[in-house]
Amino acid sequence: QTTPGTAMEDTKDTTTAKETLLIVDVKNGTSTSGVATSMATKVNAVKGFKSGVVGNASSRNYEKSVLVNLSGSSISALETALGLKAVTKLPTGESSTADVLLIIGKDSK
Repeated sequence: QTTPGTAMEDTKDTTTAKETLLIVDVKNGTSTSGVATSMATKVNAVKGFKSGVVGNASSRNYEKSVLVNLSGSSISALETALGLKAVTKLPTGESSTADVLLIIGKDSK
């Protein structure tokens, strides 16, 4: 009984490690098509993060990209990779159930 229990413990550890990924919703805040999809690929390349919902922001007039940390967890690796400093307050009219929300603005490269 001890051996099967140990095997189950190992399985749980693997599952827990996968669950530590922070989900990032990526929304296009510009009128340029496809930028959210390409940015989601960049998000997925950052260890510890995975893109969630990819779509359009409620406004398509964002001059600057906005990174919103809704989780309270450290997202410094994502901040560094994207060259953005996170805020903790959602812009007016935006919503997300993810850990992090990235709204792409006209300044995005």
